[in-house]
Amino acid sequence: MSDELTPHAGEWEGDIFRDMVTFRFIELSMSVLELIFNDSEENMVALKEEYLEWIEKEAVTDVQADKTVEICEFTPMNETSIKLVALNRKYEFFTSFKTPVFETSILFSYDFERMDVVGARVVSFKGDMNIAINWAEMFLDRVDKILEYSSDEE
Repeated sequence: MSDELTPHAGEWEGDIFRDMVTFRFIELSMSVLELIFNDSEENMVALKEEYLEWIEKEAVTDVQADKTVEICEFTPMNETSIKLVALNRKYEFFTSFKTPVFETSILFSYDFERMDVVGARVVSFKGDMNIAINWAEMFLDRVDKILEYSSDEE
């Protein structure tokens, strides 16, 4: 893998591959969150309630021992992992994507009422940007098909 690129203000802008990595992985992060929270209406309601209870508990706790809660981790392909983590700030999430040729992580805030990302940034990226963009597009197509299929069943 190439040297790690950790974006700083302004550094991550302007390069077409960096911009594409940013857009694709923010979009993919949002889709993964929607896939997990929209698994089924019952699961979505239960998961969202559990998440909101945890956030409320964290807000009133002086000692915040649990700074994050792992919502899910899955391996869609060999040597590949995707992790979705809830932060203890309301509607803030962290996703990490790891493959043998790249790793990236995204921090984002998601508005459940609007069903949209309200803010996001690439926390770190390491590896081949071109492969990462292609992988994200391929995986995003797979997630979108699952979301379409699940909405067609309702």
